[in-house]
Amino acid sequence: MTNGRIFEGRYEAINRLRENQSRPHLYDRTGKFIDYWFNLPKTGLVPKKSSIAPRGMLSLLPGVIMLEKRQIPGGYRIRLFGTGNAARWGFEATNANYLNFAPPQQHNVISEKFSHIIEYPCGLILGGDELYTSGRIVRNEMVLLPVSTDDPGNIILFGLITAASDQGMEYAGDILASVFYTIAAVHYVNIGAGIPG
Repeated sequence: MTNGRIFEGRYEAINRLRENQSRPHLYDRTGKFIDYWFNLPKTGLVPKKSSIAPRGMLSLLPGVIMLEKRQIPGGYRIRLFGTGNAARWGFEATNANYLNFAPPQQHNVISEKFSHIIEYPCGLILGGDELYTSGRIVRNEMVLLPVSTDDPGNIILFGLITAASDQGMEYAGDILASVFYTIAAVHYVNIGAGIPG
């Protein structure tokens, strides 16, 4: 009887490992955010920005980010920046250009990946490292999904940034030097229009 329980526990552990390896994201919060987005009311593939109800995602709000892309060049303006992100980065980044926080060698890669969200449309999961002024590196994961507005020239990418939990929230005045100093993983989320090849 004891051997049966051992094998059952081992079988469950193997199934959890397989499930975690087959999913495109590292953190459960990313999965919860994707589920939240898919449950928003839609008339096509993309929900309206007005359908976002913060009460439906209270536990995720500290990590939320909303980027705005206008048809004119100039990057992605941060329109909403969760308090957890601000605490980790060491400053409030609302209204800043997101690309200003990325190293120059990553601008083209990040811009290309963000543009795929708009073109297909699809979702994007980026995994990588944030670099801080002390030299500290924090592993993070950002998921972005499109939402529409009444202005067709105004594109919104709605997302969540999750930092590695083992690095805690004790940042002791450290300030972000660079987002996605390294990019370790790129995954697309098919929302019904396919994904980049």
